[in-house]
Amino acid sequence: MSQPAREALMAQRSGQTGAEAENLVFASRKGKPITPKNLLRRVLPPACRELNLPAIGWHSFRHTHATLLGEVGESLRTAQAILGHSDVKTTLNIYTHAIPESQNRAVAKAAGLVLPSVPEFQGVQKMEK
Repeated sequence: MSQPAREALMAQRSGQTGAEAENLVFASRKGKPITPKNLLRRVLPPACRELNLPAIGWHSFRHTHATLLGEVGESLRTAQAILGHSDVKTTLNIYTHAIPESQNRAVAKAAGLVLPSVPEFQGVQKMEK
Protein backbone atom coordinates (compact mmCIF):
# COMPACT_ATOMS: atom_id res chain seq x y z
CA MET A 1 0.00 0.00 0.00
CA SER A 2 1.31 3.43 -0.84
CA GLN A 3 2.17 5.84 1.98
CA PRO A 4 -0.44 8.44 0.89
CA ALA A 5 -3.15 5.73 0.83
CA ARG A 6 -2.08 4.53 4.28
CA GLU A 7 -2.19 8.08 5.66
CA ALA A 8 -5.65 8.69 4.17
CA LEU A 9 -6.96 5.45 5.69
CA MET A 10 -5.43 6.22 9.08
CA ALA A 11 -7.07 9.66 9.02
CA GLN A 12 -10.39 8.03 8.13
CA ARG A 13 -10.01 5.55 10.99
CA SER A 14 -9.20 8.28 13.52
CA GLY A 15 -12.58 9.86 12.78
CA GLN A 16 -14.60 6.73 13.63
CA THR A 17 -16.56 6.41 16.88
CA GLY A 18 -18.00 3.50 18.83
CA ALA A 19 -16.76 0.51 20.78
CA GLU A 20 -14.86 -1.09 17.89
CA ALA A 21 -14.01 2.13 16.05
CA GLU A 22 -10.32 2.12 17.01
CA ASN A 23 -9.93 -1.04 14.91
CA LEU A 24 -12.06 0.03 11.95
CA VAL A 25 -11.26 2.20 8.96
CA PHE A 26 -14.88 2.34 7.84
CA ALA A 27 -17.67 1.85 10.36
CA SER A 28 -21.45 2.05 10.35
CA ARG A 29 -23.21 4.93 12.10
CA LYS A 30 -23.25 2.71 15.20
CA GLY A 31 -19.48 2.11 15.07
CA LYS A 32 -19.85 -1.46 13.86
CA PRO A 33 -18.07 -3.04 10.88
CA ILE A 34 -19.51 -2.40 7.42
CA THR A 35 -19.82 -5.68 5.61
CA PRO A 36 -18.43 -5.90 2.07
CA LYS A 37 -21.89 -6.97 0.88
CA ASN A 38 -23.55 -3.85 2.35
CA LEU A 39 -20.80 -1.61 1.02
CA LEU A 40 -21.24 -3.14 -2.43
CA ARG A 41 -25.01 -2.60 -2.31
CA ARG A 42 -25.30 0.71 -0.46
CA VAL A 43 -22.17 2.71 -1.22
CA LEU A 44 -20.65 1.69 -4.54
CA PRO A 45 -23.76 2.05 -6.78
CA PRO A 46 -24.65 5.58 -5.56
CA ALA A 47 -21.02 6.65 -5.92
CA CYS A 48 -20.94 5.31 -9.50
CA ARG A 49 -24.22 7.09 -10.32
CA GLU A 50 -22.95 10.35 -8.83
CA LEU A 51 -19.76 10.13 -10.91
CA ASN A 52 -21.71 9.03 -14.01
CA LEU A 53 -19.75 5.78 -14.19
CA PRO A 54 -20.96 2.26 -14.96
CA ALA A 55 -21.74 0.05 -11.98
CA ILE A 56 -18.73 -1.90 -10.74
CA GLY A 57 -17.95 -4.70 -8.33
CA TRP A 58 -14.98 -5.57 -6.15
CA HIS A 59 -13.08 -7.33 -8.92
CA SER A 60 -13.14 -4.14 -11.00
CA PHE A 61 -10.64 -2.70 -8.52
CA ARG A 62 -8.31 -5.70 -8.93
CA HIS A 63 -8.45 -5.48 -12.72
CA THR A 64 -7.82 -1.73 -12.62
CA HIS A 65 -4.90 -2.12 -10.23
CA ALA A 66 -3.29 -4.82 -12.37
CA THR A 67 -3.74 -2.74 -15.52
CA LEU A 68 -2.33 0.40 -13.91
CA LEU A 69 0.70 -1.50 -12.61
CA GLY A 70 1.49 -2.34 -16.22
CA GLU A 71 0.85 1.24 -17.31
CA VAL A 72 3.43 2.59 -14.87
CA GLY A 73 5.98 0.09 -16.12
CA GLU A 74 5.90 -2.55 -13.41
CA SER A 75 6.63 -6.10 -14.46
CA LEU A 76 4.03 -8.83 -14.72
CA ARG A 77 5.86 -10.67 -11.92
CA THR A 78 5.39 -7.66 -9.64
CA ALA A 79 1.69 -7.47 -10.48
CA GLN A 80 1.40 -11.23 -9.97
CA ALA A 81 2.96 -10.95 -6.50
CA ILE A 82 0.81 -7.98 -5.47
CA LEU A 83 -2.39 -9.68 -6.63
CA GLY A 84 -1.39 -13.01 -5.10
CA HIS A 85 -1.75 -15.07 -8.27
CA SER A 86 0.05 -18.41 -8.37
CA ASP A 87 0.38 -18.24 -12.17
CA VAL A 88 1.53 -15.19 -14.11
CA LYS A 89 -0.81 -16.24 -16.94
CA THR A 90 -3.76 -15.35 -14.71
CA THR A 91 -2.37 -11.87 -14.22
CA LEU A 92 -1.64 -11.40 -17.92
CA ASN A 93 -4.66 -13.05 -19.52
CA ILE A 94 -7.40 -12.11 -17.07
CA TYR A 95 -6.41 -9.11 -14.95
CA THR A 96 -4.47 -6.78 -17.24
CA HIS A 97 -6.22 -4.87 -20.01
CA ALA A 98 -5.08 -2.69 -22.89
CA ILE A 99 -5.78 1.00 -22.48
CA PRO A 100 -6.82 2.65 -25.76
CA GLU A 101 -4.63 5.75 -25.22
CA SER A 102 -1.64 3.50 -24.61
CA GLN A 103 -2.38 1.57 -27.77
CA ASN A 104 -2.56 4.81 -29.77
CA ARG A 105 0.71 6.01 -28.23
CA ALA A 106 2.40 2.69 -29.07
CA VAL A 107 1.22 2.82 -32.70
CA ALA A 108 2.46 6.41 -33.05
CA LYS A 109 5.87 5.47 -31.59
CA ALA A 110 6.22 2.50 -33.94
CA ALA A 111 5.21 4.64 -36.92
CA GLY A 112 7.82 7.21 -35.91
CA LEU A 113 10.50 4.52 -36.01
CA VAL A 114 9.43 3.12 -39.37
CA LEU A 115 8.52 6.37 -41.09
CA PRO A 116 10.47 9.14 -39.31
CA SER A 117 10.47 11.53 -42.27
CA VAL A 118 6.72 11.45 -43.00
CA PRO A 119 5.11 14.65 -41.72
CA GLU A 120 2.04 14.49 -39.52
CA PHE A 121 -1.26 14.53 -41.37
CA GLN A 122 -2.83 17.97 -41.12
CA GLY A 123 -6.24 17.17 -42.63
CA VAL A 124 -7.71 16.87 -46.09
CA GLN A 125 -6.46 19.45 -48.55
CA LYS A 126 -8.49 20.25 -51.65
CA MET A 127 -6.77 19.63 -54.94
CA GLU A 128 -6.81 22.52 -57.39
CA LYS A 129 -7.73 21.92 -61.02
